[in-house]
Order: sequence, then C-alpha cells, then structure tokens
Amino acid sequence: MAITGLAARKLFFAAIGVGDNRGMAAKELTSRQKKILGWIVDGCAGDPPHEFYKNTARMLEGHKLVKISGHGDKWKAVATKRGERVYAGTEALVVNKKRRKNTAAKEPPVPSTLRKPKPTPKPDEPEVDLTPYMARIRHGIGESDLDVFTIVASAGEIRDFWLPAAAKLSRDRSWLEDGHVFDYAGSTYVYGQEKPRFKAAVISIEPMKLVGWREILRGDKRVAKYNKKAVEAFGYYKRQFSSDVQLRIKRVLHVLFTEIELNGGRIELETWYDSWSKEKVLRAVKLGFDFDLQDLKFRERYNRVQREPTQDEIDYHNRWHEGEKMRRFWEKIPNGQLVLEFRGMSARDSKKNSEAFADGIEAYFKWHQIREFWKKTDYEIAGRERALRAKQYEFAKPIAAKTVAKDFYFNALYQRSQELKKFEAVCSYLEYVKRIEPDSPWISWAEKYLDTFNPRDCITMPDPPALDIKAHAGLIEKIIDALGRDESTWADAFPDGEFHG
Repeated sequence: MAITGLAARKLFFAAIGVGDNRGMAAKELTSRQKKILGWIVDGCAGDPPHEFYKNTARMLEGHKLVKISGHGDKWKAVATKRGERVYAGTEALVVNKKRRKNTAAKEPPVPSTLRKPKPTPKPDEPEVDLTPYMARIRHGIGESDLDVFTIVASAGEIRDFWLPAAAKLSRDRSWLEDGHVFDYAGSTYVYGQEKPRFKAAVISIEPMKLVGWREILRGDKRVAKYNKKAVEAFGYYKRQFSSDVQLRIKRVLHVLFTEIELNGGRIELETWYDSWSKEKVLRAVKLGFDFDLQDLKFRERYNRVQREPTQDEIDYHNRWHEGEKMRRFWEKIPNGQLVLEFRGMSARDSKKNSEAFADGIEAYFKWHQIREFWKKTDYEIAGRERALRAKQYEFAKPIAAKTVAKDFYFNALYQRSQELKKFEAVCSYLEYVKRIEPDSPWISWAEKYLDTFNPRDCITMPDPPALDIKAHAGLIEKIIDALGRDESTWADAFPDGEFHG
C-alpha cells in the first residue's frame, strides 16, 4: 500500500517530535521539545539530546522561546526570558488572549489646571479704512489737467492700500459721468532703478465710428459697399462655414475691418499658392495698430451628434474587432454660433445674450482707446517728470556747491593754522640758534628768506574749485529728494542756500 505525500509528511514531523506543522498551536511542549529547550537554557552544553535538534529549535523560536542566529556550523541558539520562564514552569506556553487582563496601571487623569492651554485664536486683523486713499485718488484726478492721479510709493503700500482703494472705486460707477471709465494700474515690482508707481485715471470713451454697426451685425441695416479687404477675406473664409452664417460672417468682417481702419489701424491678408490644389490659400489675417499686428481667429461652433456607422466602418470592425462592442460614431453639425478671437478680444455668441457678440467687439475698441490713452498720458507724464527733474537738478547744484565749499573753507583754515604753527616753531628755533651760535649760516639764510614763508601774509579767502558733479552725485540726489514737487516751496526748504541733512 502506497503512502501518500500528506501521510509521509505526518510521519516525518512525528519523527522529529513536532507533531505536524500544527504543533505551533499546542498548549504545552512535548518531552523532546522540553529536552531541547533545557539544553539551550543551559547554554547548549554538551551534545544535543536529539539528532533533529535544529528543527525542534526552529519550532521553539516560533513560540518566541529561543533566538536563533547564524547558519551552518556557526548556527547558535539562545533562550529568551520567556523561554526560561516556560522551561521553569512559571509561565504557560499559550496564553488565552481573551481572558488575559491588562494589569498595567492606568495613568491618572491630568488635572485641568496642569493641562496645556489651547492656543488663543488670533484676532481678526482690523479692516483697513480705504476712504482716505479713495478720496486722494478722486481729488488727484479732479485737480489734474490730464485726469490722472499718479504717486510713487513703496511696493507694500501700493499692494495693501492703493490697489484695493482703486478696486473699490471701480466697483462704484455712480461718481462717473456717462461715456467715462475708471482705469488704474500699479507696479509692485521694481525694475532696475525704477521706483514703484501707482496711477489711476478717468478716461472718456468715444462711441464706435462706424454708424449703425450693431444694426449691420444683426442684418437690420443694409451695407451699400462692403470693405474691400473684408470681401477678400470672406472669399477664403466662406468655405469653412455653413451656408446659414456665411452672409453674417461677411457683415462681421466688414464691421471689424472698417472700424479698425477708421481708428488708424491696418489689416494684412497673408496668402500663398497651393501647388496641389492650384489655388491661392489664405494663411493668416493680421490686424491691429502700429506695428503690433495679431492673428485673427474666426470659427463656427458645432453640435456633436451620433450617427450610424458606414458599411466600410462596419466591415473594418468585423474584420479586426469581431466579437467586441462596436464604438460609437459622431458627426459635427455646425450650429451657426460664431467665435471671434483677436488679441485678448473674445466675441462669441451666447444663448442668454443676443448682443454678446457685438459687446465683445465693442469691448475691444474700448480697450484700444484705454491703451492709447495710457500710451499718450505716460509719454506726457514722463516728459513732465524729465522737465521737473531738470529744474530740480539745476536748483540743487548751487546748494550742493555751497555745501561742499563750506567743507573746503574749513579745510583751508585748518591747513593755514598748521602752517602757522610750523612757521612759529621755526622762528623759535632760530632764536635759539642766535643765542647759542650767533655766526651760524642759518641766521643769514633766515634773514633773507624766512619772511617768504610767513603764512600771516596770506589771509585772503581762497576760491573753491568747481563742483565735481560725479563725485557729489549722492549729495545732489539728497537735495532733490528734499525739494519735493512743489517748486514754490524750494526756496523755503533751504533758506541759507545750504544742505544740512
């Protein structure tokens, strides 16, 4: 009768005293295991009590009774404290965890007086009163002939006060007249030597110059003669759009191109010859002002509609994906909604607002007027700043010269005082020479030349040198900073014509 693998394994474990691999769950050690454990507790003295002691030791390690280290001939086993207690009979081999009680003493509760107090919440920062800043902006704009308020301030002040005040003003349109907008900007980062600056202005916005342009866009007003470049561009564009919107696209191009040209802008159509189709193709439409021309992007939206697959698509699926679920096929159906994108301008149709497309075009030309306003105003302000700087510079130079001359006169007096001390010391020494040696050659030399070195004969004030602009540039800048912008107060700032900072 053949012995099965399972039966053979049971016989093997019985031979080594383990009693199958389930011996780990035994409630007490076998006699052979006790012998091996006692041998290890005694420090592995003498020969092991059984030939399969290594295998038994491994089982004892599973009970955390011994620790084994090394391999082969260097194999070692050491009894643990738990192993010594089990061998001595003071601790059971298996502890019933359900009945085991936790005898560790619980820590007494910490008195409330000794507990770490909860951190007090930080008080809310008081809201900054922006009213004074708003008042200064409005007052500055009203007093300016350019309708502009500008101020040099620190980056933190601009960020925390001026910009929030301007934002609050922009949300309140009640103080603005019809046809005017409030615009502002502030630099909080210093480029090179440039100081952070805040500016705000009330800008008059003129209506679009093309009469009846909204009626033209809607088709309520007939166009007698279309813009020439709009007609040319439409010849290329119409192939990309459905027939329902082609005439509308022509009107949009006419309004946009005409208004740009009326405001001094340019339109350029870039075309190239397609050798494959033998046709001239529109590559790009560029438009804008000055030399800053941008690409015009014009497209029609579409609806995504599911369609039935074609026979070719069905045949392809059956050939390469037989047994799999067939994917769905979609068709793009133009819906007549237009999108016009150009240099930040986004004019697009909206179901909620029928005038959304026209509003987008109008917003672009408003933006253009604001940009042109700041371009001219910044140039004018820069010119005035240069003129003011030149006046301040010319006013500061004589003050700097007088301030430098003061130091020059003091140094000249000190030098002459030292020369006088030197002369008097030489005269005293010559008197000594006369008493000791009346015939000394020093006496005759002194009588002839000594008076030529007498500093008492030179008591006139010397003329200071011309002001070294480069060497005293820092002093001039300090004087300019102290002058301020009001020219009427400059003389009072330096009553004696000197800088005492």
